[in-house]
Amino acid sequence: ALVDQFKQHHGLAASRVVVYGPPLSGKTRCVAELASYYGLPLVDLQAAFAEAAALPEEQWLVPEWGTLVTGEEGEVKTPVAVADVAPELLKSVAQWKLGQKQYACSGWILDAFPATKPQAEALFVKPPPVVPEGEEPPEVDPEAPPDMQTGVLPTRVICLTAEQEELTKRFQELPDEERVEG
Repeated sequence: ALVDQFKQHHGLAASRVVVYGPPLSGKTRCVAELASYYGLPLVDLQAAFAEAAALPEEQWLVPEWGTLVTGEEGEVKTPVAVADVAPELLKSVAQWKLGQKQYACSGWILDAFPATKPQAEALFVKPPPVVPEGEEPPEVDPEAPPDMQTGVLPTRVICLTAEQEELTKRFQELPDEERVEG
C-alpha cells in the first residue's frame, strides 16, 4: 500500500518495544522513561482486561472476556492478574488492544509482558493452518523457526538483568505490604 511505502521510505515505522527481566530489576521505571522519551504509549494489559470486559458482550472477540474481571454485579470490577489468564485468552485481548489504530500508527511499549514462553508464543507465533477434516496436516520441520505474526511483533526487546544479591536487597527494603513472593 502507498502508506506502507511512504513509511518505509521515510523510516517512519512504529516502534513496538517489550521490556522484560526479573522482578525488581527496574522494568517499570525503564518502561516509563522510554515511553516518556520516545512518546510511546504504554500498554497496560491489566487495564486492557477491564476495558475488554466492559465492552458490550456482542463486541467480545471470545465469550471468556467476561472472566477477565472479578466482582459482584454493581461493584467495581477488578482485573484478573495477567499470570492467571490462559495464553489463548491473553492473546485475544493483547492482539485486540495492540491492533487498535492508535498503536498501529504510533507503536507501543509493554512492561514485563510477555513473561513466559507460552505467553510469547500465544501472542507472536502464527497459529497452525486449519486442516480440513480427513486431510493430513502439512509436514513441519521441528528445527525451523515458527512463522511470526508481524502486526504485533516487537521491533525491539530489552532484557534487564540484575545480580541475585541486589534483587534480594531490593526485596528486603520493600515495605511489608508491597512484598509479594513469586
